[in-house]
Amino acid sequence: MNKSERRVIFRHPRGIYETVEVSGTGVFGEPYRYTETVRTPKRDERRMVNPKEDAKARCEARRNASATPEERQKIVELYEAGNSILAIARGQGRAYAVVSAILHASGVKMRSPGKQKKKG
Repeated sequence: MNKSERRVIFRHPRGIYETVEVSGTGVFGEPYRYTETVRTPKRDERRMVNPKEDAKARCEARRNASATPEERQKIVELYEAGNSILAIARGQGRAYAVVSAILHASGVKMRSPGKQKKKG
């Protein structure tokens, strides 16, 4: 009778993969032990990662972890006060694309490129 035991010996900090140690006794009573690294995002029924789901999961994780609600509100306020996306991105230490995505997701009315409100 095959008996095997699996234990996680390492988990990637962002949950991308785990290294698992598998040990047990084989069909003829011989002990065995090996390690394998397995990806942990959504798996299909064959226990394999679907590349499209994996890419979506990574993209969604990046989008959700990009800023806290307070940071999002600050970005919206800065933009509505007349700051450019580039200036906000530099000031907040974020990528231009992240700031732009936050503004679009927040439903902010976007200005034409190169047009800024007059301060004063």
